[in-house]
Amino acid sequence: MSEKKFIMIDNEFMAGTDMYSNREQFVYVLLKALENNVNGATVIHIESIASVLGLSSHSKNRTAIQNILLSLEEKNLLLLYTDLTMTKQIDVKDMKLTGVYYAKLVEVKGGQGFTKIYYTDMDKFINMDEKYKDLMFVIYFN
Repeated sequence: MSEKKFIMIDNEFMAGTDMYSNREQFVYVLLKALENNVNGATVIHIESIASVLGLSSHSKNRTAIQNILLSLEEKNLLLLYTDLTMTKQIDVKDMKLTGVYYAKLVEVKGGQGFTKIYYTDMDKFINMDEKYKDLMFVIYFN
């Protein structure tokens, strides 16, 4: 019998709707789901994130995604690097919208425990053809 793989997301982070937008929460969980097993980094390409969110690669959408990443960085949830070995850190405000970067997520550790999000469920959200999948994800989580 195979065990279902999952990621653990802090309940306090997901309940923090006064501090985090639905889109910030979804993007954080998306990046968490895409972490690799080698160095725990997630490859970031803004157009790929736009595609998952159901947005066009129009410059206003790319800027909006960069602003989400900037907000996560300002809230000390994201560190961004230019190299796979994660030795050359860069600020989100300095990233090129067409570049490829490596993100390290900072674990949220509140006092309300964690919820398991199965990769099979996350895959459904990633592949869903809906513009507001971030809102649907937050409803699912709750």
